[in-house]
Amino acid sequence: MPRAFLASCVAGRGALWDRCRTPIITGCAVFSCEFFINTLLRRVLHAVLFEVGALVILVPLMSIGFGMDMFHFGALALMLAVAAMISNMLYNHFYEMVERRYAWRRSVRMRVVHTLGFEAFFMAIALPLTAWWLAISVLDALLLDVTFSIFFMLYAFCFNWVFDIARQRLAARMATNR
Repeated sequence: MPRAFLASCVAGRGALWDRCRTPIITGCAVFSCEFFINTLLRRVLHAVLFEVGALVILVPLMSIGFGMDMFHFGALALMLAVAAMISNMLYNHFYEMVERRYAWRRSVRMRVVHTLGFEAFFMAIALPLTAWWLAISVLDALLLDVTFSIFFMLYAFCFNWVFDIARQRLAARMATNR
């Protein structure tokens, strides 16, 4: 039953889909199953996979590249990852609202706009945290955060593209398995 329920919600059809769209709290769409499966669950999965992948790549490279203790740098990376996950979910929620309102397509140009917008938003959070944690000047923190940003812009572009393709293929497979 859970697999059929999930497949129905992803595919958007059938009796289970109708039940899935029913609000858990009458009159409140925010607490519907559709919200949790198609929005909240997807956002949490996306954010966790994104950050874990980035940490696995980034911490060893940056520790070696900047000659920093891996534990100290890893702690900063973990703090930034948690802040980034929360920021990512908030930013993507509002970006997707605008995207739906203006019927934007997820073209390469829009992916670049999305990525640059998030990096600017997150840099405002990461810069003071990095300077404080590493006890470095704001200028040095800016240079380090620019390095992070370049990595994350490339990583985010690739990760989001692959994530969207995988999600579409999973939805199509689940729809055909019905």
